[in-house]
Amino acid sequence: MLFSRVSRPRALFVIVVALCWLPAVALGQGIYLPAAGPVNRSMAGATTAAPLDATGALYWNPATIAGLPASELGFGADFLVAVIDLSSSVGPVSGSTSAKPGPVLIPNVGWVHRTSNPNVSVGLGILSVAGFKTNYPASYTNPILTPQPNGVGRLYSEAQFAQLTPVISLRLTERFAVAVGPMVTVATLAADPLLFVAPNSNGYPSGRGTQASFGRGVQGGVFFQGRNAWDFGASIKGPQWIQKFQYTTEDAAGAPRSETFDLDLPMIVSLGAAYWGIEKVLWTLDYRYFDYSHANGLGDDGFDSEGALRGVGWRSVNALATGIQYRIDGRFVVRGGYGLNQSPIEPKNAGLNVASPLVQEQVVHVGSSFSLNRQATLNLAYSYFPGNEIAGPIQTFLRGPLPGSSVASRLVVHTVSMGIIVTY
Repeated sequence: MLFSRVSRPRALFVIVVALCWLPAVALGQGIYLPAAGPVNRSMAGATTAAPLDATGALYWNPATIAGLPASELGFGADFLVAVIDLSSSVGPVSGSTSAKPGPVLIPNVGWVHRTSNPNVSVGLGILSVAGFKTNYPASYTNPILTPQPNGVGRLYSEAQFAQLTPVISLRLTERFAVAVGPMVTVATLAADPLLFVAPNSNGYPSGRGTQASFGRGVQGGVFFQGRNAWDFGASIKGPQWIQKFQYTTEDAAGAPRSETFDLDLPMIVSLGAAYWGIEKVLWTLDYRYFDYSHANGLGDDGFDSEGALRGVGWRSVNALATGIQYRIDGRFVVRGGYGLNQSPIEPKNAGLNVASPLVQEQVVHVGSSFSLNRQATLNLAYSYFPGNEIAGPIQTFLRGPLPGSSVASRLVVHTVSMGIIVTY
């Protein structure tokens, strides 16, 4: 047997996958997506000091909307395909299973309007900040996916985190602008089995019966356009305090059971620089800090006495991104970007994060824009997240790491992004 039996029935069940409800297709930087829309994506999201489009500006630094040359409305969609493999072993027994999440659609919309007052701009973003879908079948050869109580059995999870971000930007001087605005999050979170509640006597219940929860927060930014071809920007996204996720499930006898789980999105601080001093070339560099360790459900650690997951023990992390743009002519632009970030999962917690390995510490982006006419621009981007592996012991409730066990996850991600921007 994979799990040791103890006196209390609910202690028969061992937590081996603590993040089944977080993005198994997350694109690095923990739960947060690194970019929004094809223009921002092709620069690896490094636009904190570079106002290239409305969507990217609203995503990473709303103050930069003051630097856009005209009012614009941008639409973008990412098509994400993840290849996820999960393997585990206990003594001589070992096996590997591929997830079947299918393609994921990630839409984004950004609108910026230059008012009649040249010092005032307003914007509205409808942005996908995180999302996932994973779908592991049960297995009799892969120990971690054997049916309960010996394993977790079939593992399904899906979530969507979208934000509505109205902002106002004020140009205080010719070269300095500030911005502020609320963030409203709409989130859904489903998991089967529902590992972050106490198990029934026959295993963990299903968490498919859920509803949308709302969150709130504030973001702000500053943008400085220098005289020597250098621009600088900084922004802060405050924590997103989200209502507890509510689940309608059932107990071992099939009677109704209601449960909740508390998860918030972390504070993010961004600093950026952009250099325009070479003809037709723009170079950007961004630094970001993600405060996961203080976010409910992410920074919390371990299980309670009933076997429910309190949190996954994520650490706060740093990330760097750089991008370069080259304008070939008046209609055609090419871009490339590279991102590098720490994993929020420490080695000691690798066994608790097998359903969301988040080991994509590097990513390469390329993209281009083509002007269809004076008002409309077509934008394309592609991102490749090389395969990385995270490995550690299987974690068990009450007894910690299971001696002689191992579990490893491997994730490769391809993302194609396309969209259109209309200026007026």
